[in-house]
Amino acid sequence: MRQITGARRVRRAAAAVALASALVVAGTLTSQAQPDDDARDFSTWAVPPQKPVTPQTPEQDEYNKAHGRPLPERELLQPSLDPSLTSYQAKPKNSLHGDYQCGASDVLAGLSKAWIKEFEKKYPKVHISVNPPYAGSLGALELVKGNLDCVFVSRELKPTDIDGFHDAFGYDPLSVPISGGSYRHFGFLDSVGFIVSKDNPIDKLSFDQLDAAFSKTRHRGGAPAVTWGDLGATGEWADKPVHLVGLRPWNGFEEFVRRRVLNAGGERGEWRPGAADGSTPADPDVHWEKTVFPIAKDAKDVKNDPYAIGYTGMALSIRV
Repeated sequence: MRQITGARRVRRAAAAVALASALVVAGTLTSQAQPDDDARDFSTWAVPPQKPVTPQTPEQDEYNKAHGRPLPERELLQPSLDPSLTSYQAKPKNSLHGDYQCGASDVLAGLSKAWIKEFEKKYPKVHISVNPPYAGSLGALELVKGNLDCVFVSRELKPTDIDGFHDAFGYDPLSVPISGGSYRHFGFLDSVGFIVSKDNPIDKLSFDQLDAAFSKTRHRGGAPAVTWGDLGATGEWADKPVHLVGLRPWNGFEEFVRRRVLNAGGERGEWRPGAADGSTPADPDVHWEKTVFPIAKDAKDVKNDPYAIGYTGMALSIRV
């Protein structure tokens, strides 16, 4: 459900900070000549300051479960659908029929109903209901109990989701990815990026290198990467330690990175043991946060440490 933005590139904290500062200028669209540039015209876009992203309150969580999460405000430069998407070729109108009960997370309640409405126009004998409470975790449990036919989940499936389903039915659930990560809308399938200090000389890392740094299993076959020299840095950076910042399992962001980076060859990857995850002994160069907010808020866990590398939701990093 989610995608690492720029799969093989490291996202620098400085880039996020620079973009955020460029977006906090109130004003309107203007056009001005730039004689010192090659371009004939330059357009300057200015939008009101962005509201800080904060965790959901208990009151908001209860509202979202009952009604679905409210949509974010539409942005000035809202991206459009990918023009390369092909049109759906429907089967004959009355070829499908049935009644289905489904669940959804709070961020997919409205979107899933919009999809279903269009689907039922093509197949009027199909009826799909998506009812509250809107919570992906609750829906996954009801699926295991046999009370639902499908669930729209806005995260990776937990290992316990898969194991519980397998125990109940004898096979793994079918998971169908239907959407990538959003760049700016926190809570609506955030895309994930890796961030480092603005002074870090490394500007890209492969999945193999990330696995060598973050993983203790290293299913991609690399040797452990404990210094920035191990990741390709030279000079004064060659012997500097790699300080890892991530999320304590289980977490949707953490599970996504684990599956895309640490998992390989059909084997589940495991993180290096780190502070705050209960490991004994804990590796002093590894720190796992309980939630994504400390990593995302001004990227402080990385910004204040020149030798750190972490991952976070891009919507969180950009909007703070």
